[in-house]
Amino acid sequence: MPDAIGVAVPAAAVPEVLAEAVDLGVGGAVVYASGFAETGAEGQRLQQEIADICRGRMPVVGPNCLGVVGYRARAALWGLDIPFAHASTDGGVAVAAQSGSLALSLMMSGRLPGLAYCASVGNQALVDISDCLEYYLHDPAVRVVALLVEGLSDLERFRALALRAAAADVAVVVLKNGRSPAGGTLTVAHTGTLAGHDAAYDALFRQTGVIRVDDMDELIATCSLLAGPRKPRGTSLGLFATSGGECGMLADLAHDHGLPWPPSTTPPSRRCDRCCPTTAISAARSTS
Repeated sequence: MPDAIGVAVPAAAVPEVLAEAVDLGVGGAVVYASGFAETGAEGQRLQQEIADICRGRMPVVGPNCLGVVGYRARAALWGLDIPFAHASTDGGVAVAAQSGSLALSLMMSGRLPGLAYCASVGNQALVDISDCLEYYLHDPAVRVVALLVEGLSDLERFRALALRAAAADVAVVVLKNGRSPAGGTLTVAHTGTLAGHDAAYDALFRQTGVIRVDDMDELIATCSLLAGPRKPRGTSLGLFATSGGECGMLADLAHDHGLPWPPSTTPPSRRCDRCCPTTAISAARSTS
């Protein structure tokens, strides 16, 4: 029997295909088709049907998704060309997203360090974001988990997993859509997911050490920073730049985020003066 299958048929035919796969003992399935809970009552009924067929018998990713990719093994059930350009054997970043397009943007950005896994889970009829997080936490080589979330069905389970990640020193970085009224409406239209009260998500993330970001650029930058060989520790900050304008801008940003500048026992300017030409001007500022 195959370990997994990709189900590339119209929505109406999906239940029959999955029922046959369950009877044959297939290990799992990815359902690419749209036309389920995101479309209304009939689509919700169809999605519930595939959940009833497969629950407890076969894991299903989707529907309304792009699928899964294992970068280290170069193995995938993905609905488009496989973006293996940045694959490596030691990837430490794992991605799970409800939006296939946003997942693909991350995969193709070329700005992340090595990827280990990516899962586009779509409507989450059975396999959801928390399932992906739990799977990633079993891999000791995963240092950062990036999650693109529209809604979580089980906040308590996610909380337990996030605390487990924190205990294992695995950074969890979340881009949560649907925090505005318009965004919440669009998440329902996209994957049939209720976005929930944003204040509750904010509190959950703060309590569990999850890092919340506001856009894709911030997500990529945060994951790249935390996937490095040495993670930042503490709350103080040291800055180095070759431009006075850049230093001023960075100092303002640090102030806005409450990051103090650490004191320096030896002024950096004295150390720099030994290796800089006389035309260079070095300056340092530090506060406790």
